[in-house]
This record gives sequence, C-alpha cells and structure tokens, in this order.
Amino acid sequence: MSVATKLGLTDPGRGLLADAGEKWSRWCEEDPRLAVAEDLLELQDWLMETVGPEAPQSAWDEADGALHALARLSSPRGGDDIAATAAVAYLLLPGASLLANRLRGVAEQIDQLVAAQLWLEIRAFKWERLQKVAANILWNTRREVLREARADKAILLDPGADAWQRAEARARPDDEDLYESLEMTWLVRHLLARAISEGVITDRERTVLLALAEAAADNEVATHRGVAGLYSRPALHAVARQTGWSISTVRRRAMASIEAMADAYGHLPVAS
Repeated sequence: MSVATKLGLTDPGRGLLADAGEKWSRWCEEDPRLAVAEDLLELQDWLMETVGPEAPQSAWDEADGALHALARLSSPRGGDDIAATAAVAYLLLPGASLLANRLRGVAEQIDQLVAAQLWLEIRAFKWERLQKVAANILWNTRREVLREARADKAILLDPGADAWQRAEARARPDDEDLYESLEMTWLVRHLLARAISEGVITDRERTVLLALAEAAADNEVATHRGVAGLYSRPALHAVARQTGWSISTVRRRAMASIEAMADAYGHLPVAS
C-alpha cells in the first residue's frame, strides 16, 4: 500500500481529483494565482519545470502562491472545498511518501497514519498568516504522526522504556536533517524531470534511482556510505528483484545515471 492509495489519489481522472479538474476554471477566476496552469496536472508539470536549481525567487513565489491558493480553497475558513484538499494532497504526495518511508518502524500502519494526518493538516492549514504550504503541512504531519504513534505504544509500553527509546531513535532522525529533506523534495523532483527533458537520463533510469532511494529508506541505510545508501546491498538486492537485472547491472546503471547528472548539473549552486 502507499499514501496515495490510502487517500484514493492514484488516478487524477477519478474521484475528488476529477472534481478538482472540473472546478479548475472557476478556481482560477476566484484566485488568479492558479492561472499559471490550465488544470491540476499541468500545475504539477509547471511546478516541476519552473521551480528548479536555477529558478529565480519569483518562480518560487509563484509556486508558493499556487499552493497557497489551493490551501485557502480547501480550508473551512476559506472555500471549504474537499476537492481542493485532494488537489493539495496530490501535489504533496512526494513529501508525504518520504515521510512515510522515514517513519517506518514507528507504527504498523504508517501509510494510513500519514495519509490521515496529511489530510487533517491540509484542512487545518492557517492560510491567513502562513505562506510556506508544503513545508508547514509536511512538518506538522510528521510531528502529529509521531505523537499519535507514541501515544498508542504508551498503552503497551512505558515511554521511558529502553525498547521505546530505541524504536523512536531508529525512526526519528535528526530534526534539522529531516526538515532539509522535506524542503529538498521538490528540488529533487524538478532536477530529475529536467534531466529527463534534456536527455541526461531516461525515464527508466529515473525509476531505478527512485526505487533505490525507496529501498534504502525502507532498509534504514539511507545514511550509509555510497550516495545516501543507493549502492547498499539491501537496496541493490531489492531493485534487482524488481527489475530482474543482476545486482551489478543495477549498480552500474545507477552509477552511470548519477555520474551523468553530476556532469550536467554539478556546476549549479547549492540552494540555501
């Protein structure tokens, strides 16, 4: 299962996402910040193409504005439209999936917990005074999921017990490190999309890199040496099983993709 599956957001042409598509023109009239795209899918593509390593601050402001417009439409204190809630959730799925992977081990139904809390945080977002939609919603989702998981475990286990402390330590990396990971989720997506559009890597190669990253997170080796655990044996074994390739082939192709991207984009400034 996945966060997207739990939210019912796997098909943009069905359910609440389809409703969002039908309402898009009206939403754009209500809030011109959404007029950067003709529909939700185009907004997703626009975000990937526009907000990247070399994007000016104005592009980042436009992206924040579009998300903020949807968050306002979603809020009970704004448009109170659950189709807009679904639209925000759809755009934040990469960050929510990262959260779920980073918090595996805290609870058995982590995808369900993250999905439910993500929805609540979108509806509760204080759009009247906050601007950074993605960072605030994802960060609050993480905090509340950890709080809920700890409360559930406290029923069976003293929170001060060594077993709980070890479990929490495994699933709760350094706060600053995770915050930076959430902030960089969009940037990574945009860079991969750019690499495909410019012929640096193929869509298949991107899929392999993402599968390695997910396997590294699932096996808690993301901080190991070897490019954030991408070349760790658990990650390579997992992707080899998925693709039917040998471990050496998976590693060789991943290395070639990363080296190609480093050659193409290694000169770009690091975002501050």
